[in-house]
Amino acid sequence: MKELIPVDVNALRQVLLALVGPAHLVRELQATRSLHQLGHTSPIDTLCEQLDAWCPGASTARRLSKAERTELLDWASACQSAYHIDSTPGHRFGALTSNLQENRAGLVGYVESLLAVRGGRTPDASGAERVSEPS
Repeated sequence: MKELIPVDVNALRQVLLALVGPAHLVRELQATRSLHQLGHTSPIDTLCEQLDAWCPGASTARRLSKAERTELLDWASACQSAYHIDSTPGHRFGALTSNLQENRAGLVGYVESLLAVRGGRTPDASGAERVSEPS
């Protein structure tokens, strides 16, 4: 049976509509995350806070920090933008190199570094990973 997490339905709707809508909608949600000083509530932050609250037993050392979440979202946004440029015939930036492969490699590298720190994974001399128990 799948576990369900109670979340704010409006925040979830905004994020899902952005994910399936035009590429700029996700970037707008990401860009407006820093407007909380002005009273703006970001649906991304709302969902992240609700997930953190729902997982009280999770080790705080294993959770992503706000800076790590922002970095991860930035990499995902860069990949999304480059993919959109590559897949849209006649895109105004289509003549430029999109850097999709480099962005994907950067995203994978960043995720692997996060997993290595949190999962106790360390590469050995051959490049294979050894997994140790988290402390």
